[in-house]
Amino acid sequence: MTSSSVSEGGDVTFSQAGEDRIVHFLLRFARLGPPVRYLDLGAAFPIADNNTYLFYRAGGSGVLVEADPGYVSLYQQHRPRDVVVS
Repeated sequence: MTSSSVSEGGDVTFSQAGEDRIVHFLLRFARLGPPVRYLDLGAAFPIADNNTYLFYRAGGSGVLVEADPGYVSLYQQHRPRDVVVS
């Protein structure tokens, strides 16, 4: 279930192409957070290939919108602070 990779700079990312690290950089630059509040549309997997798990690990929480109800139990198990809408 867990999947992460390490960017060239040594930072952990859970997104497919490091999108979470880009947003993290922009939030730091703007001096926003932590904790981060988010709205994730099309959340899919709760950890692997996920754009908000990095922020969840840092204490953030938010609303996850996922059309496939099969993911709801995974979110309840792995990300109890988040609200899942299916």
